[in-house]
Amino acid sequence: MKHSLHGEKNYSSSVITDISPTSMELSTGPDVDADFLSVAYNPGQSVQASSSMFACYLESNFNMPTIFTVCPRDMNLLAIQSTLLGASLFGLNSVIVLEGDEGKHHKNMYFPVPAKSTEVIESIKKLTKGISFSGKSLQRHIKFSIGAVLDLQTIDEKLAISLYNKITAGADFIITQPIFSATEIELLHSVYFNKFREKIPIPLYYGIPVLGSGSLCFRDVPSEVMDLVSLYGNNLTYLHTLMKDCKRIGVKEFYVIPPFYSNGSRDYVLAKQFIKELRQMF
Repeated sequence: MKHSLHGEKNYSSSVITDISPTSMELSTGPDVDADFLSVAYNPGQSVQASSSMFACYLESNFNMPTIFTVCPRDMNLLAIQSTLLGASLFGLNSVIVLEGDEGKHHKNMYFPVPAKSTEVIESIKKLTKGISFSGKSLQRHIKFSIGAVLDLQTIDEKLAISLYNKITAGADFIITQPIFSATEIELLHSVYFNKFREKIPIPLYYGIPVLGSGSLCFRDVPSEVMDLVSLYGNNLTYLHTLMKDCKRIGVKEFYVIPPFYSNGSRDYVLAKQFIKELRQMF
């Protein structure tokens, strides 16, 4: 079953939810009420089902719209393009290019010289036109919506240039690392406009971290948010205010990150509760 990332939506908001391949009941699939499920890529460099294969499993067995992830840290262009051609056979047509940090190196792991995310995006764009990374023509054309990742921890001109380069390379949408205020969104748009004298031309799905007691986060969490988690066991009241601010400034695309824990487990029930509240607001 093919799903279009920018097709008709049932809601005025659009939600991508991050999921891990091994942290759910495989007989039913994740129940989070998202428009798309973004399948994580080997979190913590752990051995898990490949992102593309797990996305195929969800699409084939449960007709769930998915986005899989490729990482040039671990894959060269030949491996990435072969993965995309294989995924397209199962109807997948959305992919996120994740550069990946260096993380921990194991003595039995080999890392190729990684291509930059912009190089990978450009190569995928050419692939959709029937041209492989080596310049050879392909017999079969494929269609892919290409996503890239943006870290908003430091919002400055350098970040705006990075975003511009990803867009120029051919990114169709962006997911961001966690945000904690609408001010970060406004600052990003302001810095980008001041640098390039144009608005950001593609959808940005802003990272919304749903936190539970003892859960982790991809960036430092403000003390006032941690206080709420300690008091209520989650940060839903804080996110409710954040969603109101996002609605006020016209933002309605979100990348919801369910709580995740050091043992690899995730709280999809809490994520679904938040998404339900988000839907009611938009």
